[in-house]
Amino acid sequence: MKYLFKTLLLFCILLHASIQGVSQNVTLVTGNLLFLKGQGNIRIAYDYSSMKVGNMTEEDYIKKKFNDYKDSPGRGEKWYTAWRSDRKQFFQPAFEENMNKHIAPLFITSFDTSTAYVLVVKTTYLEPGFRAYRYVKEAARINLTYTFINTRTREVVAVLSSYEVRCTYNSYDVASRVKSAYGNAGRILGKYIANIQKNDYVIQKY
Repeated sequence: MKYLFKTLLLFCILLHASIQGVSQNVTLVTGNLLFLKGQGNIRIAYDYSSMKVGNMTEEDYIKKKFNDYKDSPGRGEKWYTAWRSDRKQFFQPAFEENMNKHIAPLFITSFDTSTAYVLVVKTTYLEPGFRAYRYVKEAARINLTYTFINTRTREVVAVLSSYEVRCTYNSYDVASRVKSAYGNAGRILGKYIANIQKNDYVIQKY
């Protein structure tokens, strides 16, 4: 009996380590993902409120960028338009596309408002990074919190987080760098959920 218990304990440890290894950078903060079993579409929403950009609040970062461009009329406004529109145009589609590659038959969508659950992806930190020359560069990276909510009861059923998800391609273009980080985040979360599906949703935390 004692041998059987030790064997089962070792199996659970190895299984958890295997899932954590594939997840790369996902932590289950609270709740569980049992509710995903049998689901089809999951609606996705995004939250950028209270996001830090580098070592600043987003508000201070925007002020800094306008100040940087104060001698170039119209450049600050052009930068700000791109800063906001890049989210829907590049970052969010990259996240959803990469996540959906791994989670079938589940499907993440921003269009279906009749779903039983909604996934709120909250960006808490964004480092845009930079690349000035071939060897003078810093990778873009993001911290995200994932909150699954029952749309009928408004109950939070699970919270996960990812920390320091980096871009793969350190492009000269800031939108491309940040898009790459969001794409990687979607892939990592998708693989995490896929492994839980394969292992019958064994990971739980309360």
